[in-house]
Amino acid sequence: MTLTVIWSVQARNQYVASRTYIAKEDPLTAELVHKRVDKSLKLLCSSPETGVPAPTPDCHYLPHSCP
Repeated sequence: MTLTVIWSVQARNQYVASRTYIAKEDPLTAELVHKRVDKSLKLLCSSPETGVPAPTPDCHYLPHSCP
């Protein structure tokens, strides 16, 4: 089963703002953050069982401690 990530408006705005803030000081780190988030999202979408079920039905998330 493959899932699709649906960002809330607030989550997407905060993610973009965080990357923008980081990029002002260190563009390379901002790119690494983007790649790590993208990798985590792809993992969660392709293998939802690796995620933790969220209180919302049919939703999963990756804990902050995931590599």
